[in-house]
Amino acid sequence: MKKVAFIYKNRENQEVISYLENTLYHIFEGYIEIRSYFIGELLPNEQIEADAYLLVYEDMIYKLRNHISNFYKVILLGRSIRKEFLHDMLEIPKDTKVLIVNDTYKTAIQTTYTIYELGISHLNLIPYNNKLAASGKYNEIEYAITPNEENLVPKTIKRVRRTPQNHTCGYTPPQQMLKEE
Repeated sequence: MKKVAFIYKNRENQEVISYLENTLYHIFEGYIEIRSYFIGELLPNEQIEADAYLLVYEDMIYKLRNHISNFYKVILLGRSIRKEFLHDMLEIPKDTKVLIVNDTYKTAIQTTYTIYELGISHLNLIPYNNKLAASGKYNEIEYAITPNEENLVPKTIKRVRRTPQNHTCGYTPPQQMLKEE
């Protein structure tokens, strides 16, 4: 049985953590054993031993330098939108402001880029920032797109499009991830 270390920033979104791990168990049933790690809880020189290390965010690699001995086993997960949900986005009128709501501002930006990369360019996409939500900045926006984060959508939004995301795995050579920007 292969050991997989799934490394997260924190325990904040247990629903996503469960979803990711259950998906992996479903795909690799009987072949893997998953252990979750949270960067903020690692001891200073604690070593993580596994056959594969799964990361959700690229910038986590910097914090793992003292915890992983073989960076060639690191796999970066990405997000994509399932094509059957693109039709809903195409029906939103041109030049409409659309709030992109995800679990963090960073993932809202990633989702925004993904939507634009998929060719949805007729909308004015605005990544959701929970710090700005209380200020009323989003009160005039009628549409929101969210991948399973309806609970974060401001109550003033009248039309919510749910676009569940697929998580994809990709190998990024360690030297590219470790490169300082």
